[in-house]
Amino acid sequence: MLSRLPINRPCLAALNTLRLPAYRYLVLSAALNNMAKESRMMAQARQAGNMIKAWKSRKRNQKSWRCEKDFADVKTPSRGCCTVAGGELPKTLSLRQRWRDFIYYRDTPIDMADKSAQIRLLTHLDEEDLTHLQSACAEQEIQAAQISIVDPLIVGYFVAEQLVGAASLLYEGSAIADVGIPVHPAYRRKGMAVALVQCVANLGMAQGKIIQYTAEERNHGSVHTAGRSGFELFLFEDGCELLVSEQRR
Repeated sequence: MLSRLPINRPCLAALNTLRLPAYRYLVLSAALNNMAKESRMMAQARQAGNMIKAWKSRKRNQKSWRCEKDFADVKTPSRGCCTVAGGELPKTLSLRQRWRDFIYYRDTPIDMADKSAQIRLLTHLDEEDLTHLQSACAEQEIQAAQISIVDPLIVGYFVAEQLVGAASLLYEGSAIADVGIPVHPAYRRKGMAVALVQCVANLGMAQGKIIQYTAEERNHGSVHTAGRSGFELFLFEDGCELLVSEQRR
């Protein structure tokens, strides 16, 4: 089943790069069909109305390109083509996939793989350390993590009193909390990302939150972290470019 969703962070990045108007992009999501059982996670997500919207509305990037405010429902009668009823778009649009995000969820406590990890809550006193950590990461990684010392819940991983990784949750009143995580390049592939995700997820679930973890399909490290951290894939989300002319047909 395909549904129309707000344009998300990868789409905004594409818009900035290609300098194309926002209406040339739609975000389509395809829910997995083989869910074995109904869980509390899924029930609460449905009650929220639009579980993905809860994630996207809390992004630090205050730009809000929202397809649902501008266009009617989108239907895809065949591969590579969609039909739009009403709105300002042409009736027939050709699609080209630009990315795919995997969206994972967890609503039960996780048995941490590394119980000896030097992880603690971060405060405003750790802001300088967090800045140093972010400066060691690539700009694209910082934008993807979107982590801040003022996040509602943020933890850090320390090695010899150096902050080498951090993870935070954002929820802004929603039942769904989204994970953001950067790890210092020199300390990757050591299990620190898994330890951080498991720690912050357990803290969030202790507050009654459903934890969401999003990974781009091509980011194999992030996908691997989600699996090792005990998260289950719930759905995937496709970002598609609309190959249309500027004039209405």
